[in-house]
Amino acid sequence: DNLDTYKSGAICIPYDIDKVIREYAIGFSHSFYEKHAARQIALEGCEKMKKKLISYDCKCEIIL
Repeated sequence: DNLDTYKSGAICIPYDIDKVIREYAIGFSHSFYEKHAARQIALEGCEKMKKKLISYDCKCEIIL
Protein backbone atom coordinates (compact mmCIF):
# COMPACT_ATOMS: atom_id res chain seq x y z
CA ASP A 1 0.00 0.00 0.00
CA ASN A 2 1.23 3.43 -0.94
CA LEU A 3 -0.10 6.57 0.76
CA ASP A 4 0.28 10.02 -0.76
CA THR A 5 2.29 12.58 1.15
CA TYR A 6 1.65 16.31 1.11
CA LYS A 7 3.94 19.29 1.49
CA SER A 8 2.99 22.88 2.17
CA GLY A 9 4.65 26.26 2.56
CA ALA A 10 3.53 29.61 3.95
CA ILE A 11 5.07 33.09 3.99
CA CYS A 12 4.08 36.28 5.76
CA ILE A 13 3.00 38.75 3.08
CA PRO A 14 3.35 42.41 4.14
CA TYR A 15 0.30 44.67 4.01
CA ASP A 16 2.49 47.50 2.66
CA ILE A 17 3.66 45.99 -0.64
CA ASP A 18 5.84 49.00 -1.49
CA LYS A 19 8.06 48.50 1.56
CA VAL A 20 11.44 46.77 1.03
CA ILE A 21 11.59 43.70 3.28
CA ARG A 22 14.83 42.01 4.33
CA GLU A 23 13.41 39.40 6.70
CA TYR A 24 10.46 37.11 6.10
CA ALA A 25 8.56 34.72 8.32
CA ILE A 26 8.06 31.35 6.67
CA GLY A 27 6.60 28.01 7.65
CA PHE A 28 6.70 24.65 5.96
CA SER A 29 5.61 21.05 6.41
CA HIS A 30 6.39 17.81 4.62
CA SER A 31 5.41 14.13 4.66
CA PHE A 32 1.82 14.61 5.84
CA TYR A 33 -0.92 12.24 4.71
CA GLU A 34 -3.62 14.91 4.81
CA LYS A 35 -3.48 18.11 2.77
CA HIS A 36 -5.34 20.10 5.44
CA ALA A 37 -2.87 19.05 8.16
CA ALA A 38 0.14 20.00 6.00
CA ARG A 39 -1.30 23.46 5.37
CA GLN A 40 -2.19 23.98 9.03
CA ILE A 41 1.34 23.10 10.20
CA ALA A 42 2.88 25.47 7.62
CA LEU A 43 0.61 28.34 8.75
CA GLU A 44 1.36 27.68 12.43
CA GLY A 45 5.11 27.75 11.73
CA CYS A 46 4.76 31.04 9.87
CA GLU A 47 2.74 32.59 12.72
CA LYS A 48 5.32 31.50 15.34
CA MET A 49 8.20 32.90 13.30
CA LYS A 50 6.23 36.11 12.71
CA LYS A 51 5.86 36.69 16.47
CA LYS A 52 9.59 36.19 17.08
CA LEU A 53 11.15 37.88 14.05
CA ILE A 54 8.92 40.31 12.19
CA SER A 55 8.48 43.98 13.07
CA TYR A 56 6.06 44.88 10.24
CA ASP A 57 2.40 44.05 9.68
CA CYS A 58 1.86 40.98 7.53
CA LYS A 59 -0.45 38.02 7.02
CA CYS A 60 0.66 34.39 6.68
CA GLU A 61 -0.61 32.84 3.44
CA ILE A 62 -0.16 29.41 1.86
CA ILE A 63 2.08 29.62 -1.21
CA LEU A 64 2.77 25.93 -1.82
